[in-house]
Amino acid sequence: MTSTNDLITKWVVRMRRYGGRKIPAFVLGIIVLSITGCAGIGNLAGPPIPLPYGGGPQITPGIPFIVMGGVDDLDLLSIYQSSIPFPVPTTWTPVSGPQVLTGDFIQIGLNRGGAMVTPGGDIQPTPFLSPGVNPAPINSVGFASRQLATSPSEFDVMIPGCSCEGWSVRFDYGGVGYWGGADGNLGDPGLFNSGAGTTTLVSVETFSDGTNFAMRSVVDVGPMRVTIVTGLRRANRYASLNIRLTNTGATPITNVRFARSLDFDIDRAGGGSFSADRWKVIQIGGVNAMVRGRGATANPRYYAIASRSPRLAVTDGLTFYTTDPDAFGNNDPNDAAGDYSSTFVFRVPTIAPGASETL
Repeated sequence: MTSTNDLITKWVVRMRRYGGRKIPAFVLGIIVLSITGCAGIGNLAGPPIPLPYGGGPQITPGIPFIVMGGVDDLDLLSIYQSSIPFPVPTTWTPVSGPQVLTGDFIQIGLNRGGAMVTPGGDIQPTPFLSPGVNPAPINSVGFASRQLATSPSEFDVMIPGCSCEGWSVRFDYGGVGYWGGADGNLGDPGLFNSGAGTTTLVSVETFSDGTNFAMRSVVDVGPMRVTIVTGLRRANRYASLNIRLTNTGATPITNVRFARSLDFDIDRAGGGSFSADRWKVIQIGGVNAMVRGRGATANPRYYAIASRSPRLAVTDGLTFYTTDPDAFGNNDPNDAAGDYSSTFVFRVPTIAPGASETL
């Protein structure tokens, strides 16, 4: 069992060897869905623990979900601790199709519904585009990265097999159950509805100033408005996702469950198999804050999702991707190999009419 203290000790030794300078993590990329600050560091291993509502690190919302890549767990921890929220722009430009956010180290393809993976099919590797906000190319883009700004792209770890990444929300309103979201498997905008009412695309906009790039998707699931801002700083190895839920109705919204789930195919992207990746839930500050997957090659790549959100309720590294937030539980494969997925489920209190909650 590896503890966070063990990893921090190794990190300090490494820092001293380099004269106190921060060492390049040789990460492949990271996507952050709204995190700020760092909760206390505790165990980095061990079985998952049940998380009640509000069981996540008690810090200001701003990054509920991050996706990152590196050479080992120490790299992942370093990125987790250094990530900061992306400031939501105040000016936006409307767009009419899927977009790709490209920095010096990572690129992320987004459909208009806010799910990763642009339409195109099981084609990779995906070449890096010029930095900025780019219209989606003919070939799919999900999540690709490179170790150096001048090196070739790594394989896209979201494209192989299925376009299994997206968000989903379930809630009660007026005694009726609602359930909708966006699914990368459904193309663009990838919206689905499995409950009462309808799921509707309201707007899609982008922002670019040469250094910061973002896309904002606004989707209505019945009386709930879901606003997702995916932001990327050009020089960073991660992107931030700010997620806001708003009650546009006349009565309270209750029993809210919001899931973000993705299917990394790390070894498959490098020419291996779907079932060779190994998955583990990692505890940080006593919370199941990270799901890590690693390839099976001699020098495997590591990818992970992580969260610092106080709304974190479920961490699942085993259940395969689905659009039902209620299908997930606190499951830890404990470094077992398999074609698994990485998922967080967030819960929020009652949302009053006209009010908003940020994950």
